[in-house]
This record gives sequence, structure tokens and C-alpha cells, in this order.
Amino acid sequence: MGAVAGRALLTFFVVNDDWRRKVKAGERFIIDFAHSGDGYLTADPGNPESVIAFEQNDAIRMLTDAGLVIEEVSLGILSGNPGWIGQDSILVSKR
Repeated sequence: MGAVAGRALLTFFVVNDDWRRKVKAGERFIIDFAHSGDGYLTADPGNPESVIAFEQNDAIRMLTDAGLVIEEVSLGILSGNPGWIGQDSILVSKR
């Protein structure tokens, strides 16, 4: 029997240059990622795991370094995609 390829839809927050431009222009978001840590941003430095965002390129690199194939990236509300879920979604597969 051959190997079966699997897929997963991962959701989390990513930030990118477009997000930074919006913040710099004064746009307000429901979550304020005002605190930076080692490779992430958070809204609560006392409990960073409660809500965390990764740089988009870093998130993609982490997933590909883990042997996953990025099939699609769908950015959420933080990236100005109204009507979508709050978090960003990345469809990955293992081949």
C-alpha cells in the first residue's frame, strides 16, 4: 500500500508589510499586537501564548522547514479580508 498524502488547514495570525502600513496609517484592529517577543508579536506580554502573531514569511518558513508544502494562504481580517475569519489560514500538505 502506498503512502497517503494528508492535508491540514492551519489557522493563526500573521503580520506582514501590508499590516504594518495599516497600523502606521492609524487603522485600529480588534487585537493590538503591540508587544514583540523573540520571533512573534503579542497583545499580552504577561501571557504571550494567549494571542500571538508571526511574521508571514517566518510562519511559511517554519512550515516548509517542517516538511510541509504550502498549498494556499488565505489572509484574514487583520489583512483586510472582510467576511473571512479573524485568523489567517494556510492549507498545507505532506507529500
